[in-house]
Amino acid sequence: MSAAIPGSALVPTTKFALAQHAMKTALDDGDIAVLSGPPGCGKTFAVEHFLAGLDDGAATYLEMPPRPAPKEVAVRLYKALSGKTPHGEQYVLTEDLVDWLHGTGHLLVIDEAHNLGERGLQYARYLHNRGKGTWSLVLVGSRIDTTVKSAPELKSRSGALVRFDALAGRELMAALRDYHPLLRASDPKQLRYVDEQWGHGVFRSWYHFTKKAVRLAERLDTHELTDKLISATLAALGADEWQAS
Repeated sequence: MSAAIPGSALVPTTKFALAQHAMKTALDDGDIAVLSGPPGCGKTFAVEHFLAGLDDGAATYLEMPPRPAPKEVAVRLYKALSGKTPHGEQYVLTEDLVDWLHGTGHLLVIDEAHNLGERGLQYARYLHNRGKGTWSLVLVGSRIDTTVKSAPELKSRSGALVRFDALAGRELMAALRDYHPLLRASDPKQLRYVDEQWGHGVFRSWYHFTKKAVRLAERLDTHELTDKLISATLAALGADEWQAS
């Protein structure tokens, strides 16, 4: 979860830890790692945390728009890596990318990689294959695991695939208690109720709820979730159908 809320803490969930290991292994071995799962479950946060621990210039992060044309993929990669606006045909851009990346030990992270489609992913795989294991690739996307699994040549070249999912049960309760003192002090029944109404085990949803609840708790002079605080928070978030427990 995000640590932007005052008093909150980094919660190393199982999938977060697996993602850190997958990216570290990919970086060490010049391999490919794939992080998949629904939006808001912590993929991008895990990537950002990993990249924050690397030296400046050791990695490049870019986000792909929906359905980019093949040449657009090459242009965006070139511009992200070099900082320059490329010119020329796709073949020329591809050879420039191969030359730029080969032997660098660089880590390239493509977020929203499911937008690439199978052709775009094949192109990314081709670039990596031309690098002969001298640089690393991390593909991040909500449905990318389906595409990777459907293409044997992609699946066989992926060193690790980590799928993020919404949290539930004991893991969710433990994560919430570790995340913020306001949640730690609250009745588990209240936490479960908020999750049913709003959170649904999704990190991003709980971040927004906690951020709003912390501010409102000061006004209501409380250090735990109460019916009144839950009602006010969900109303402020736009949960019109919320009903008091």
